[in-house]
Amino acid sequence: MVQGKINEIHGWAAMEPGLKVEPWSYTPRPLGDHDIEIKIEYSGICGSDLHTLKEEWGGTAYPAIVGHEIVGKVITKGEKVTHLEEGDLVG
Repeated sequence: MVQGKINEIHGWAAMEPGLKVEPWSYTPRPLGDHDIEIKIEYSGICGSDLHTLKEEWGGTAYPAIVGHEIVGKVITKGEKVTHLEEGDLVG
């Protein structure tokens, strides 16, 4: 396990099914051997994110932060990550 550089993550989360979101923060877990930590520079949402927020497909755990279409830079990597380096642009 590797300790990441980000100690608290801030986002907009739905606390229950629906489209209402509010500020929410949490402490991330340590990175596993195959994980990377990304400083997100851009994020978007798509239709599947809206379905997730409204729990139209079931299985959504709340609080829920959506937005899986991201671009950013690697700032930390697990010990077994060999194909990326810190500073690489990823998305």
